Amino acid sequence: MQSAGLVINELVGNFQRPLYLSVKKEALQRRVNLFVFDGRVLNSPYYFEQKTNHVYRLLKNARCEAYLMSSGTLFYYSSAKEIESFLSQNLRVPAVALGESQSGIPSVMGDNVSGQKQAIVHLIKQHKCKRILYVTGPMESLEARQRLLGYQEALFEHHIKFEREHIFNGNFRPESGVRAMKEILATNIKFDAIAFANDDMALGAMEYLGNERASLFKKVKITGFDNTLGGQFCEPTLTSVNIPLAKMASAAFENLEVQIKGKPVPENTIIPAELALRRSCSCPENSHGHNLEPDLMVNTQRILEGVQTFKQEMFFSQLTDSLQKTNLCGVYLSLFASEPFSIHDARTPKQLEMIYGYEHGELVDLKEPLRYETEKLLPDRFLDQGTPRVFVVKSLFFDEDRFGVALYDITQADEREIDTIHHHIAVCLRGTLMMQTEPPESISQSLQQKFQGVERDSLTGLLTQRSFGQAIQAQQHSNVGLHGVLFQLTLHDLGTADRQSLLVELAELLKQNFRGDDVLGRYGTSSFLMYAPELEGRQIPLVIKRVENEINKLWARRRLNQEVNFHLGYAIIPPGDLRTLEEIVQDTDTSFLKTLQSIGATG
Repeated sequence: MQSAGLVINELVGNFQRPLYLSVKKEALQRRVNLFVFDGRVLNSPYYFEQKTNHVYRLLKNARCEAYLMSSGTLFYYSSAKEIESFLSQNLRVPAVALGESQSGIPSVMGDNVSGQKQAIVHLIKQHKCKRILYVTGPMESLEARQRLLGYQEALFEHHIKFEREHIFNGNFRPESGVRAMKEILATNIKFDAIAFANDDMALGAMEYLGNERASLFKKVKITGFDNTLGGQFCEPTLTSVNIPLAKMASAAFENLEVQIKGKPVPENTIIPAELALRRSCSCPENSHGHNLEPDLMVNTQRILEGVQTFKQEMFFSQLTDSLQKTNLCGVYLSLFASEPFSIHDARTPKQLEMIYGYEHGELVDLKEPLRYETEKLLPDRFLDQGTPRVFVVKSLFFDEDRFGVALYDITQADEREIDTIHHHIAVCLRGTLMMQTEPPESISQSLQQKFQGVERDSLTGLLTQRSFGQAIQAQQHSNVGLHGVLFQLTLHDLGTADRQSLLVELAELLKQNFRGDDVLGRYGTSSFLMYAPELEGRQIPLVIKRVENEINKLWARRRLNQEVNFHLGYAIIPPGDLRTLEEIVQDTDTSFLKTLQSIGATG
């Protein structure tokens, strides 16, 4: 096998990143070129994610000899029928599902039953727990059902009666852990331990319990499942069930090699689980953690500040200069050999034209655009270099247009900055194409205002107040008829806190928790503004809760719980809104109470 594809929703998630890194390491060891199709959750309700998912349309005819699918997270919003349709339409080569069994393709997954049983038995035997509550995942998930079975088997084998009222429903999301914790406290049920079907729910519940019932939080034993990075760095660190991802990746590649040879493979390959002991159950820590690569890429800001033009020759020159400051080994930009077409169009043009190539610090000399078949993803001359490589594959789109494909060689680079870099490149490249066919004055106002003459805060790298206001106007102009949401984060009572380093950390936190299309800026001395176009109203409390959770984790790490307070509010900006930025910000002030109430209502 010379090339394989990894289909995964995001490269930065608690579970996805360690999984991707394990697959990457295994591919390089086997000298296999790996193409990472970096989309979002299939059938996502978010419009921005729907656009990003157009990269999956390249799967059907891509040059990959086999595929690995992050099935445990990729299909969260999909029914069994939708999953079957996706697999049958897009996979014409051997494939294996990672994380959860899928009908029609072999799977490699952890032993959910015995893994959950280990955690419960540990609570029973080591900590003498007899009243162990359990928070499930969604029952339509096989993983969730298997983990519940592990809980039940552990109780049965140790002669502890299974009590239906000890079971609380969750959906694997942090907010459902909070909701379950509220239900538990409201029942006044007696318990000495709570086991959660995954880490995300456990972390949400721990955050809530630590804030609301600190004395109880210190006494209760808590376990999770999946051994995510969040559980390794929270306070206290979270006891969890670890599925060795390196062993999963190795087994998956062996499975694919057998399939390629035309031989049968087991329907399910089960990887034994290990118990990762940490302080949430009052145990000393053992060594079951994910070994992550060091952060190799410099701050994205260097890219964004270095490329500020729509003149194509200058754009290529500035982009090359900026890429030299990163550890990216290669960047390749190719246009569809036809006019851009709507994201709603199901077709994919058969040919691409590479217009820009960057390799090992140098601009690739393309005397003219290099035309090749779309299914190749990359011309052979860029692959036949004697060493295996890892590429992130992303669709180039702007507004309603898909116009090409970008590949980023991350063999030796940190993948976490790719989204921001890609978004900036896509917008600038679209601007250069428009400049070739249209007079400058007719170029989209959003393009002009967003990337020419912007001012950035010297401390945080976010937009200044003035540039932020201009960017909002540009976004509204390019999203006619659609509303946007303005979030405001305000700090109070900074006291003796290290103000500058705290503001820098908060800026990075916001970058990680908002989308590539969202606009981030600094407002005054102690406030941040975040503008999110096309955000559904029902998602606002979820966004706020996610950001609040991350800020609370930061506060805990810096021991600021009693020193610094913060508020997070929002205001909806309807189409054609003529209010100034200052007027909108004032409206967010009045929304703080409403926001907190809505979060409480939604759990």
